[in-house]
Amino acid sequence: MGLFNDLAMGWRYARGLKPFLSDKRSDSDPTATIRAELATRDERFLSTMHAGIFAYPRSPYLPLLQRAGIDEQHLAALVQQLGIQATLRQLYDAGVYLTLDEFKGRAPIVRSGLELPVKASDFDSPLNKGQLHGVTGGSRTRGTRITLDLEDFEGEIPMYRLWLQANDALALPQTYWRPAMPSTSTLKYALIAARTGIRVDRWYTQTRPGPRQP
Repeated sequence: MGLFNDLAMGWRYARGLKPFLSDKRSDSDPTATIRAELATRDERFLSTMHAGIFAYPRSPYLPLLQRAGIDEQHLAALVQQLGIQATLRQLYDAGVYLTLDEFKGRAPIVRSGLELPVKASDFDSPLNKGQLHGVTGGSRTRGTRITLDLEDFEGEIPMYRLWLQANDALALPQTYWRPAMPSTSTLKYALIAARTGIRVDRWYTQTRPGPRQP
């Protein structure tokens, strides 16, 4: 089953790579793209919460929200009245948050009246196409294996291009100081560079190439 899943993931990645690299809609005017995203931030947040949590019974976030007495309608009202940042603060104060150990599946989610055993894969997003695996940085541990798709990188492209423009660096070759593959951050920036046409001349790494087990 592991080999089949890896082969299926490789097929999804190969199928999605060409459209990702050829789609330049968010690249031509990064400022306009970011402004448009900010203008629809509340709606996109609520849409993600619906599809990724409220309509996904297996979500470990759902018991936290239910414990806090917050359903989808209540959440939408909070966002409309308070905005996203104040809503997130209210959710945190109500116990809707995760510690690092909980998120990595090293400890159960424990709140007053709730104890929920979890593993790291429980937090995989149902919205994720599962096109590739990555490994978190692992500066203190071996890192955690996570599932990604190419759309995860889409939102960072306008910000990356805007940063390059602000530093007059769009036409300059790049040098990377990043962990070796399969580091998630390295894979992300390599694909973003390919998408934006940035030339990477040198790549220095502080870790050994090759697979790492979480």
